[in-house]
Amino acid sequence: VYISHHLEEALQITDHAVVLRDGAITATASARTIDLEWIVRNMVGENFDLGSPPTGYAFGDVALSIDDVSIADVSGSDRLVVDRLSLDVRTGEIVCIYGLMGAGRTELLECVAGRLPVTGGRVLLEGDDISRLSIAERINRGLVLVPEDRQRDGLVQTMTVGANLSLASIGAF
Repeated sequence: VYISHHLEEALQITDHAVVLRDGAITATASARTIDLEWIVRNMVGENFDLGSPPTGYAFGDVALSIDDVSIADVSGSDRLVVDRLSLDVRTGEIVCIYGLMGAGRTELLECVAGRLPVTGGRVLLEGDDISRLSIAERINRGLVLVPEDRQRDGLVQTMTVGANLSLASIGAF
């Protein structure tokens, strides 16, 4: 039995899939007959429509603008992990970045947060170009990253739980 939120990985190793929603089985199938869309559709419900934009929401001004951003592969190859991506996020809007492993999701968010440099393009926060700002300067402007692997990237494992908790308010001291 293998339980995972890493759908791509699960599809590669499984023979049979069981999908749960709200504690109940919503679907079962042989792995040979399913794909990621089948899994997602059964996880979130039959009403799920990949092509329907949300309606009826009054979003504010553009808060974050990713403008023609490219990000180089950190392994040193000439490959771009993100190639000329543009995206606007408005105040009050929730945007989810989806993609298979290696698609550039993590690198994009690490670039926005300042952990990776832009190779081309720019990142704007409330209209100001923050592409060359340090992580600390971005945090001071209210931009933070919650890492996908919080245990590896979100903790100082040699520190106590209390010390880790106080890191968020270290500027108050």
